[in-house]
Amino acid sequence: MALARVKASGGVPQLVSRREGPRELWHRDPEVLPGGKAVIFGTHDGSGSGGFQNIVMQSLVTGERKTLLEGARLPRYAESGHLVYESGQTMMAAPFDKDTLTLTGPAVRIEGVRLARFSRQGTLAWVPSVPQTELMLLWVDREGNETPVIDARKQYIGPRVSPDGNRLAFWMGGTDSHVWILDLRRGVMDQLTTTGRNWWCSWSPDGSRIAFISLRSEESAEAANLYWKAADGSGAAEQLTQGPFYDQPTSWTRDGKSIIFQRSFHPQTGWDVMMLSLGGDHKLQPLLNSPANEFRGELSPDGRWLAYVSTEAGPPGVFVRAFQGPQRKWRISPAGISAGDPLWSPDGKELFYRDLYAEKVVAVDVETGDEFAAGTPRVLFDDCYFEHIAYGRTYDITPDGGRFVMVKEMNPPPRRIAVVLNWFEELKRLVPTGKN
Repeated sequence: MALARVKASGGVPQLVSRREGPRELWHRDPEVLPGGKAVIFGTHDGSGSGGFQNIVMQSLVTGERKTLLEGARLPRYAESGHLVYESGQTMMAAPFDKDTLTLTGPAVRIEGVRLARFSRQGTLAWVPSVPQTELMLLWVDREGNETPVIDARKQYIGPRVSPDGNRLAFWMGGTDSHVWILDLRRGVMDQLTTTGRNWWCSWSPDGSRIAFISLRSEESAEAANLYWKAADGSGAAEQLTQGPFYDQPTSWTRDGKSIIFQRSFHPQTGWDVMMLSLGGDHKLQPLLNSPANEFRGELSPDGRWLAYVSTEAGPPGVFVRAFQGPQRKWRISPAGISAGDPLWSPDGKELFYRDLYAEKVVAVDVETGDEFAAGTPRVLFDDCYFEHIAYGRTYDITPDGGRFVMVKEMNPPPRRIAVVLNWFEELKRLVPTGKN
């Protein structure tokens, strides 16, 4: 995932940057500097907010590049003569010479501001945030009534109910992220993974194993692959895939012999839905790999139909197609809205998704016999719950289909935008550049 440029009138994109070293998975947040001869951007190893990330400057004339700042992100040039960026959870500003493309003085903290943007005229805007989001696991019934799963507030993400309904697997975010299992009868949590950074888990149909994505090497972002391990914690985790991709499990075939996962990021096909045989040959089969992004492959309970998200018609939408056989597809979410996170009811008679525009959890009655048919979407309850639309589904359903497990932000940031006019004057006062 490098940077490319294309003429405003259209044409073939041309590569601008190239990954240098195994700890550069992404190049992102680019900004062309005044004069158009250089670009600043961020590099990232893809392992989340605690990952390895730098700010880089590259000449658009010679291609020469240099690292300006380590452990920093979101670079932006200010006409006041500053480079503004984030380090950790703090916004920073340092004097920057746009002619020599160098930092000319020490950085200063900008207190109380982060994830900000500013205009060329010096108007600053940001959404006020809390120091760290507190997340809670909740049972939510079909009317939207909430009951805590557990009282503790932690960084829970991606909960998955076990096939027997007695356990809950999830991962907890942070610099050292791991997969955990909660015994719902005893209220006791056990850490399943102990090595590397681990995300997004999925139960095998018999509940004996858990698949997850794991970054096992601090030196290589290309080691973020698919693993699995016994759900009781015994034995070592086994690596199932290799290569410079993110392989994230989403579903299993009903016989437990294959895992369906989403793979990112292929230069020609973007996000793809893949299937891996768990037999001796570990055969890999692309299920969806068109030029559009396809992800969140979820197999129906009868194993005949695959629900997924695709950007083939614009904003992400939910579709269904036959798992095997003719490739006809059905659109489930209405056109023109952004929808994601499909989830089948345990009996296969409903398909749920999240309407990201209206912020609703939606249900659609479906028929999944020899032929597929879908009814009209209907709202179940307001979706005021945490979502991670870029990567994985953050809710699940109980085996009896009566309740959902959701993740809720208990101290969400206020829904307002803070604006400061003439901010560059304050920036010059806080961080002198040494120039008139």
